Amino acid sequence: MLPLASVAALMLLLSSLSLQTVSLQARRQLALQLRQRQQQDVLSSAAQHLLGRLKRHHGCLLDLPASDWAQAPCLAGMPVEAIRQGQVGVHRYRLLSYTPDAAGAQLQLALASGGPSGAFALVNGQLREQGLRAAAGGAV
Repeated sequence: MLPLASVAALMLLLSSLSLQTVSLQARRQLALQLRQRQQQDVLSSAAQHLLGRLKRHHGCLLDLPASDWAQAPCLAGMPVEAIRQGQVGVHRYRLLSYTPDAAGAQLQLALASGGPSGAFALVNGQLREQGLRAAAGGAV
């Protein structure tokens, strides 16, 4: 009788450990998804913040690719890097690229703290998320 009880207890222990492992893995996955959503939200806010600053103070830059901003007459000696960087809440961001096109523009931003970058399209005045890219360049 004692060996049967020991085997049953061992089986219960192993099954509970398996359930605990599955539970911890699911929790880890949820935490990762939450962190990605938060980063995407911050990048979206940063894109809106940047476009708002451009529209209010530097409208002439909206029709130029970011590579040509240094020669723009509307800057009047202001350093381009001051425009390409900003802060939303406690998060600093930087503009990686801005390319106007017929419908609006394509832009990519990254958080100064590292992590993924966000790609966005400005279409008919509306900002649309195109997704996150991992810091190493792959899609998230």
